[in-house]
Amino acid sequence: MTEHQATEFLASRLRPLRGGIGFGPPIDGEPRCTVGLIVTWGGIPALMTASHCTQQRWGMDSPAQYLNQPQTTEHVFGPELKDRQGRHCGILDLARCRRADVALYHVSGVDVLTGETTVAHGQIAQPIAFVPGPYGTPGSRIRSPTPLRVVGTLEHPVENDILYRVGWKTGGMVGPVLDTCMDVTVAQNQIWPFDPWATRVVVCQTVAITASDYGDSGGPMFVHLGGDSVLFAGINTGRHDDIPNSSVSSSPRQIRSELFQADFRFYPGEGAPPIATVQISGPTAMRPGNVCMWWATSSIDDPAIEWYAADSLVGVGPLLTFSPASSTTLVAYAIGSGTYATASFSVSVGAQNSPCADQ
Repeated sequence: MTEHQATEFLASRLRPLRGGIGFGPPIDGEPRCTVGLIVTWGGIPALMTASHCTQQRWGMDSPAQYLNQPQTTEHVFGPELKDRQGRHCGILDLARCRRADVALYHVSGVDVLTGETTVAHGQIAQPIAFVPGPYGTPGSRIRSPTPLRVVGTLEHPVENDILYRVGWKTGGMVGPVLDTCMDVTVAQNQIWPFDPWATRVVVCQTVAITASDYGDSGGPMFVHLGGDSVLFAGINTGRHDDIPNSSVSSSPRQIRSELFQADFRFYPGEGAPPIATVQISGPTAMRPGNVCMWWATSSIDDPAIEWYAADSLVGVGPLLTFSPASSTTLVAYAIGSGTYATASFSVSVGAQNSPCADQ
């Protein structure tokens, strides 16, 4: 790396791509958001960032679209791999809830023209200095030639853990965890165009005193172990307007839970998730119009469970009360700290069946 490259800003478009680097079309001459981390998802290299940094907040962009515009070589990272809509929640189910404001985009690992590696899995650009968050003073935006390397994860930070954050706008910040499970509203209902589910809530988020500014969204949070080794601790989703010098982040556990993927690797060498199981019990046959109950049990401690029918979310939690209009297959997902399980269950619906055959 040349001396010039070593002193590039975090906003640099130099490759390889790694966490902490700015990306996106310039706004007033500057990038839009921050790369969180290059991970592997189902064996595919993926760029992880905040969902609200993508073209469609909380929803899959068209396969023809890419991460931000214009579609020039320095901006194209897509297409999008995973970005969920969230489940209905709140009063009268008029809000949407997610456990992590994150999205994944496919990135190529090698430049097709030069053969040069273009992504650095599990690496974070290291500023030359980190500044304590309570003072609200921007850290360094100048990159050190030595990147940080993720060697593990802090699945769910606890109060008073010291977290570091990198964002292209404010550079390197460091401060303590203030809250470990705060629900944060990220959008409000609009009068026009009317969207009855426009209010979006990210549940059980980490709040740390690591001041964040516009442009830092999507950047990595981590614990510094010394030298160039860190534990990945989440993705920065912004600041809390009511808490000075704060940043809100989605922890690795929340990210795994939100993205529903067993083969998920935050860093090279991360082991396979522990083997886990989930089992569904309940009626296999019922009459149309009847409401029946199914339940899921899992080997995972304190799992997050979601139920789907025909790819639509129909329930949350271990018990499902549901009235399918026709024969269907129920799918239950169970997510824990670093592990995942899924099961399918066929239900027939017909006039000849009893109200809830097995209940």
